[in-house]
Amino acid sequence: MTGAAGISYNETIYVEKWFKFANGEITKKEIEMIEIGKPAPDFSLPDQNGKIHKLSDYKGKYVALYFYPKDDTPGCTKEACSFRDGFAGLKKAGIEILGVSTDDEISHTKFIEKYKLPFTLLADKDKKIVEKYGVWVEKNMYGKNIGVPPERPS
Repeated sequence: MTGAAGISYNETIYVEKWFKFANGEITKKEIEMIEIGKPAPDFSLPDQNGKIHKLSDYKGKYVALYFYPKDDTPGCTKEACSFRDGFAGLKKAGIEILGVSTDDEISHTKFIEKYKLPFTLLADKDKKIVEKYGVWVEKNMYGKNIGVPPERPS
């Protein structure tokens, strides 16, 4: 269950297929998830403390890499707390959890402290990684542009 960086994942959409969907060339059902064993694109991002993490640093380990739009919003908080509540079992199974959003390190620190999250959150402030993985879409909500996962209904 390892890719080029030594890690596989199931929750990331192929960027090329997402662009084809956005251009109306394929349907949503035709977007395939990356299969177990496919390479995960490597990246380097700072965590809540400013420490740089590379996906390749986790070579040989299982990683739950999840993307979310914004710290301390209802859906994202529920997802993070779900990982928190299952953390002991995931850790026992040897699974590292990495959350990625476009919030900065300060926001991540506040989010972690408020909800007692025992795992690493990575800051993709320039949106390069979320775009590379095809998990970022701009949406206008109440006059403000926000990012949402492509498959998230609104």
